[in-house]
Amino acid sequence: MPLRPTHAAIFGIVQSTLERRFGEVMRAQEQVSSGKRILRPSDDPVGASLAIDLRGEQSLVARWRETASTSRPYLDSSNSALDSAQELIGQIRALTVQGLSATMSDNDRDGLANQLQSLKASLLDIANTSFDGKYLFGGTASNAKPFTPGADGSVTYRGNDELHSVILGLGVEVPINVPGSDIFQSRDPRGLAISGLSGVSVGSLPSQGNGWVNIDVRHDATTGTPGSGMVLVDGGSTASFLGSRDLVVDAEAGTARFGNGPIMHLPNTDDPTAADVLLRDENGAVVHVDIRGYDGTSSTATLEGTGSIRAGSGNYVPIDPLATAFELVDPTTGATLRVNTTSVVRATQDVGRFEGTVDVFTAIDGIIEDLRNDGNLSLDEVQERMDSRLGELIRNHDAILTGMGRAGAATQRLASTDERLSNQQLTVATRLSEVEDVDITEAILSMTRAQQSLELAQSTGARLLQTTLLDYLR
Repeated sequence: MPLRPTHAAIFGIVQSTLERRFGEVMRAQEQVSSGKRILRPSDDPVGASLAIDLRGEQSLVARWRETASTSRPYLDSSNSALDSAQELIGQIRALTVQGLSATMSDNDRDGLANQLQSLKASLLDIANTSFDGKYLFGGTASNAKPFTPGADGSVTYRGNDELHSVILGLGVEVPINVPGSDIFQSRDPRGLAISGLSGVSVGSLPSQGNGWVNIDVRHDATTGTPGSGMVLVDGGSTASFLGSRDLVVDAEAGTARFGNGPIMHLPNTDDPTAADVLLRDENGAVVHVDIRGYDGTSSTATLEGTGSIRAGSGNYVPIDPLATAFELVDPTTGATLRVNTTSVVRATQDVGRFEGTVDVFTAIDGIIEDLRNDGNLSLDEVQERMDSRLGELIRNHDAILTGMGRAGAATQRLASTDERLSNQQLTVATRLSEVEDVDITEAILSMTRAQQSLELAQSTGARLLQTTLLDYLR
């Protein structure tokens, strides 16, 4: 006889079917309301794992873009500061060229020196520019002022040469600073150069040092006596020539000539100027002669000037006229100069320059010193010294322009990297959507079908579970 399912079995089947259909409806409703296909790992283990990876990448890209966004103002501030710096250097160059003019008076040059002093202070402020509590040009040592002035006006760099880089991707680092040592203290060592006003030149052996070093050449004594009854003023101590010179007196022409210098007409012996007649040689060196005892004859006399030399604050040492590598040491800076003294012709102050090692502040200080001319140098000497300093100023100006280029390139790279990250962010978001987002149209259809299936199951279950008195009598 056929088996007939029990009431309990039917109830179990109906209950199981209803639970399954209800679960399908709930899942469909969750997908429609959340818009997500994967609501729990069990929905799609492979897809869930991929979604976790994509979300991690999405988080990384978001952090990289945030870093790029916060770094941009830092670079913008650097660019603005460097632009101001190069404008200041342009003004300083213009004033320096103006100071080279022979039409400028001492007062005019002193006024230019005061202007340069003010511009130097402004440049120092720019070099110590900060943004958000960090100094821009100190390398990675950004918590303290990178440039500090000394009591003598010299400026010292306290930062470092390191780059501050930000990470904007796997293996992608973008520097967002330019160290001040590369901008305001740029170095391109090319050896010693000497202005050569005295005849001192670079020696046959290398020198070591940085920046400027003054080379003082002093006249110590004059030997020999002028002819024709003339004498040296103060025994020749006021002369500036070094080495041998002929003093030629032409009685017929009434002139005197010192070395190969200009021919000078002699005043009358009773003229007030006869007590101190200035004769100049072809190198600009001078000798002072008292011609009040002039006997009216022609003569040729050889005079010999000897002197000594020093570097910076060092001690004077006698000049060796045969030395091609005469060693001078500046105890203040530690610079060691090896110079050629075989052609020294006059006493004056030369400038030794270790080319490519003079920072912008030192170059400005040197120009100010020349404009004030406390050493009473001649115009030619001042112009010669300023011309050499101008070369270093121009080199430092170029270094600032190079720094601007580096900062600008970093800004451009930051912008291009951010654009790339934006595209990557969109790609990741699209891929993540493809993995975990639901097709809303399909989800609504699935929910409708699930609801219909549930209603059908409920209707069927209700008919199957109907009970009558006959069911109990069977």
